[in-house]
Amino acid sequence: MVAPLKQLNSQKLWIVGLLLVLVFVIFILPNRVSEPWPTDSSVPSVAPVQTDQLAPSTIAEKTRYRQQSQSLLASILALRDKLLNQSVNRWAQAQFSNALTLIEEGDNLYSFGDYKQSLDSYQQALAELEQLEPLATDIFEQALERGDVAIKRADPADIPLALEAASLALSISPEDSRAQRLNQRSEKFTALVEALSQGDSQLSQQLYKQAALHYQKALTIEPNHKRAQTSFNQTQHAIKNRDFVAFMSDGYTALDMNNFELALDSFNQAKAIYSSDASAENLHNIRTVEQAIAQLNNRRSQLYVQQQMTTATQQENQEQWQQAQLTYQQLLTTDSTLVEAKAKLVRVKIRAQLDQQIISVLNDPLTLADKSLYSAAQRVLLDARGINNPGPKLQKQIVQLQGVIKRSQIPVEINLLSDNHTQVTIYRVGKLGTFQQISVQLVPGRYIVVGSRKGYRDVRIELTVEGVNPVPAVPIICTEKI
Repeated sequence: MVAPLKQLNSQKLWIVGLLLVLVFVIFILPNRVSEPWPTDSSVPSVAPVQTDQLAPSTIAEKTRYRQQSQSLLASILALRDKLLNQSVNRWAQAQFSNALTLIEEGDNLYSFGDYKQSLDSYQQALAELEQLEPLATDIFEQALERGDVAIKRADPADIPLALEAASLALSISPEDSRAQRLNQRSEKFTALVEALSQGDSQLSQQLYKQAALHYQKALTIEPNHKRAQTSFNQTQHAIKNRDFVAFMSDGYTALDMNNFELALDSFNQAKAIYSSDASAENLHNIRTVEQAIAQLNNRRSQLYVQQQMTTATQQENQEQWQQAQLTYQQLLTTDSTLVEAKAKLVRVKIRAQLDQQIISVLNDPLTLADKSLYSAAQRVLLDARGINNPGPKLQKQIVQLQGVIKRSQIPVEINLLSDNHTQVTIYRVGKLGTFQQISVQLVPGRYIVVGSRKGYRDVRIELTVEGVNPVPAVPIICTEKI
């Protein structure tokens, strides 16, 4: 009886155990399965099933840690990828490897459901990675500085240093313009060192022109390179001295031949050699050139004065008084101490003024209808007659002016027509009143005839009397009512 009883009890225990497993699978297991990890090859996504019964508060706590771990892991992955893009293994391999180890430990803890401990591991890993961000900036700046120093020194031994520094800077920040610029400079660095070495060799042999070409090539490769610029200046100094002497000699030769343009060009080229350098020696050379140019200007001025005085005398003889006046004025502008030009300018001004007055009257004789202008024209005629030894031009002008003045006082009969209602007035002549027809005597000139009538718009006529052709009758009638 004992054996069957034991067998029965054993069967009951198996049944109870199976029931417990069934309850766990249906009600507890769904709550124990972890959510999937963010997709990443370095993070395992397996979450083993816990078979023990958990309280709701414990489940909630684990859920919170799990969510925090997942959120933190996303930041870690972003930062990790950023550092990988900056070639972190080149400048912080040990610290970065330590951070990856912490991430792996966190992944393992997470896969076993130890979310709190995985969170701690992730936080340590993030702290390690965050320390690498400013370090990348420091190493980047150091690489830029090392590369710049190596290029400035430009020794053959600096070639690998410059290339390594440029490569490191570009790998950390490929988009940075400074890194790109350093990389471009490093690519040309070997050619720069070679050009400087060849220049140094030529300079040691006093082959200045050839040395200058190599240094100039170096400056083309690396503009404003201090060492190249200094060496280039040394070779240029010797070349400048030689060219300066040659240009000055050419200038004096041209000056002796009164070839002022060629002489000035040679002197200016000699001056240009030292115009950008203010050293004592160069300033002395520049003053030498300036003295030569002053000598040139003095000789050219003398020749110019002689030529212009001759021209002005010819203009006087041809009674071209306006042109002669301008010539003397231009001469005095260049040299105000020319006594002869000053004296002649006084007489020429008087004749030029008289000539202009005569021309003004002859060009517009109708202005003599004005009494004041008529009197002025008579004075001009009197002045013209008072000139001793008048030339052919003035004699002709006197005859023309006499005729114009005489004709200006011969009245011309003008017929005006109206309607016995319009009040008619001729400015500078007087009021004529109303009339049907009237004749008036007017000397040649320009007149304004105005008609007015109450309730009508005024009429205004500009009348020109020339004394040459008969003037037709002029109607002056107000017809437009207001």
